[in-house]
Amino acid sequence: AAGALEADELEVATVRSLAIGLLPEAIRHWRETHPGTLRLYEYAHRHELAEAVRAGIGDLGVGPVPLNWDGPIEPLGWQGSVLVLARGDPLAGSPGPVRLESLADRQWVLFEPHHGLLDLVLTACAHAGFEPRSAVETSQVEAAARLAAAGLGPALVPENAIPPGIDATVLMPDPPVGYELAAYAPAPFTPLVAEFLAVLRSQPLPSRPPNALVVR
Repeated sequence: AAGALEADELEVATVRSLAIGLLPEAIRHWRETHPGTLRLYEYAHRHELAEAVRAGIGDLGVGPVPLNWDGPIEPLGWQGSVLVLARGDPLAGSPGPVRLESLADRQWVLFEPHHGLLDLVLTACAHAGFEPRSAVETSQVEAAARLAAAGLGPALVPENAIPPGIDATVLMPDPPVGYELAAYAPAPFTPLVAEFLAVLRSQPLPSRPPNALVVR
């Protein structure tokens, strides 16, 4: 019995935003049929994640599609982002998506240097023609959403990482901005990894929206 449990252990490397967004529900379903340990390795940047997986950390990586990957890779879908603002923000009544250039004069809630989501925010704002000014910086996705909800400035965060019950205005950016997600490994997927991928695929992500800004 002990050997069976040991054989059922799975190690997943990922980025921090997915550790609180996409993966918790998948892990819950996984645990219903797999009593062994599942260990998460979390990284601040997609490139750190890819290098760790390439070096053999974890049985698989789950994150933005890595560049120039030679091993097996399984597309998972689109990870979009949303704008979080205070409940009473002047844009709270916007009937549709918001152009980021309308927030060019604001101070923003940003992520700390070398955080992968900072790249996403800077890329989206550069596409809109400006560089965001920082009101506060954080390393945590949930903290960014809560700081924005408190009125410290807009935050651009993954849509499935919004804290439940947050008292905030949540709007879609125009154009949509985000990245493609994938599961990948340096060697062929093991049967256990394939089973975990089946659980991930049972919670399908949306396809990339038309005219989306893809951060690579």
